[in-house]
Amino acid sequence: MNEVDLCWNGSSKIQELERFCNRSISHPPHCFPPKFARSVSHLTDREIYLEDSCGRRWMATVCNYNGSLAIQQGWAKFSAEHDVKVGEFFVFHYVPNDQHFIVQIFRISGCEKINFDSYICKGKQN
Repeated sequence: MNEVDLCWNGSSKIQELERFCNRSISHPPHCFPPKFARSVSHLTDREIYLEDSCGRRWMATVCNYNGSLAIQQGWAKFSAEHDVKVGEFFVFHYVPNDQHFIVQIFRISGCEKINFDSYICKGKQN
């Protein structure tokens, strides 16, 4: 049986979240894979939110970066506050109704990184 991420879209239908996985290889910007970028191109030059596994949100901006769709403004702060290391990877879940991304961070070992500094998960709002 395939596992599917689901969200409630406010009607009687349940909608699958669009998602992709990306590895941390450098600092900003964080580029979307081309196939995924086509499905969210309407977000270009818009502010969105990045939500971590604690439910905290960081504002970011989607932009066109050298012909690729990327998260530039806001990504550096998000990754710094989550102590992202080169080689860790992310699973981005796009929530279309709210135009934000739920971002899961995984260590090089493959284990999800969920224990961030306590100030992040205890009410610090960015």
